[in-house]
Amino acid sequence: MKFLLLSLLLLSLLLLSLSSLHDEKLDSDDGLDMIQIVKKRGYSIEQHFVTTNDNYILSLFHITKEENPNLPLGSPVLLQHGLFDSSYTCMFY
Repeated sequence: MKFLLLSLLLLSLLLLSLSSLHDEKLDSDDGLDMIQIVKKRGYSIEQHFVTTNDNYILSLFHITKEENPNLPLGSPVLLQHGLFDSSYTCMFY
């Protein structure tokens, strides 16, 4: 009986510690959308919507360095995520 009570106590302490970890923001970008993340990094961003022939609406982003002239100049790059994915996949730093 004592072993069962001790096991339940330890399990409840473990669950409490795990739930408190879940509440903390481990990433400073947590909760931000694509536009907010890009602007936070000092870039400017434009969002464009394109409707396909089958009425599917695509969201396209154009990211430039206009807001911060100190950022390095790079070549244009087209990034396309995979099926069932989003533009967040391309946000690496």
